[in-house]
Amino acid sequence: MTKRAATVYFQAGSAYTTPESFTTDGFWVSTPPLCFVNNAADLRATAESILSALDQSQSGMPTPDPSQSMFSHVLAAANVTSFRAFARGSDGGVTIEATGDMADLTPIRCDDPRQGFVPDSSAKITVPLEIADIADALEGLAPEFG
Repeated sequence: MTKRAATVYFQAGSAYTTPESFTTDGFWVSTPPLCFVNNAADLRATAESILSALDQSQSGMPTPDPSQSMFSHVLAAANVTSFRAFARGSDGGVTIEATGDMADLTPIRCDDPRQGFVPDSSAKITVPLEIADIADALEGLAPEFG
């Protein structure tokens, strides 16, 4: 079975969900299109954006030129010019890895923008690949939205 992946980043009350694609050189990269949810507290809409991103996840993608930013689509949507600025303003996120009809959701956080986002594997949740189940899992993994 083919693994599909996506990541949702939370920033300023919004959710930025991006597909992750597996390259021919064996690593995952963030790829367009970006799914944007203005109100990340709408966990159903965020779950729908995750399913949409997973549908766009690819395997066997040619390895991108290292001089190109694989995150520029996220930076442009967040209206920031660097990964460091994006990470500093981030409220964390969730990685999603789906195989078949199940998905692993793992929270990520960025305590130090120089180190990037770090997963908390001890908090990983496995759920059926359904909007309601993903939304329920996000309730426990996403930051509080006031």
